[in-house]
Amino acid sequence: MRLAEHLAHGDLEREVRELRREVDALCAQVRELRAQRNVSPQYAEAQALALRGLSAREVADRMGISLAEAELVHALSRGESLFEEGKGADPQREAGMDEGPPGRR
Repeated sequence: MRLAEHLAHGDLEREVRELRREVDALCAQVRELRAQRNVSPQYAEAQALALRGLSAREVADRMGISLAEAELVHALSRGESLFEEGKGADPQREAGMDEGPPGRR
């Protein structure tokens, strides 16, 4: 490979790396914007903390909200559905009303 071609190839590789960094940053912004649509404005700061990687417990402690509220904000910030098919609460089980014997719940 000639020197000019080698230099041009190196420039292209650097440009591709830079473009990938820019795309990654834009993807992160899009995720944050999508998550913001799912959360009430009063929880915006809690959501921002969750998006930065804080646990639900850390968000609750910092924001002075209940752990349940922080867990909800945390789940919404990740775009998780709380009631996907096969997941979520089983009202009978949570109420202790499932039909199994008491020791096998």
